[in-house]
Amino acid sequence: MKLCFEILADELSRRAPGEAFEALTAQHLAIVVQDRCYLALEQIREILRDDSIEDEACFMRIERIVRVFESMGSSCGTRHDFG
Repeated sequence: MKLCFEILADELSRRAPGEAFEALTAQHLAIVVQDRCYLALEQIREILRDDSIEDEACFMRIERIVRVFESMGSSCGTRHDFG
C-alpha cells in the first residue's frame, strides 16, 4: 500500500500549484496508480528482456529497475546506492 501512496504523492506533486485537487475522484486516482504501475511493469520487462546485456552486467539491470521505481516517486532504499 505504501507504493500506492508514493505514486499518488508523486502524481500530485507534478500538478500545477492551485490545480483543483477536489476534482480528482477516487476512481481517477485508482486509474492513475494502475496506469503508472502497468507502465513500470512494461519498463521492467524490457530491461529484463534486453539480451544485449551480459550476465556480468546484472548490477546495471537492477539499477535500471530501481530507477523505474524512483521515476514513480518510490524509494527502493539505499541498498542499491553503492557509489
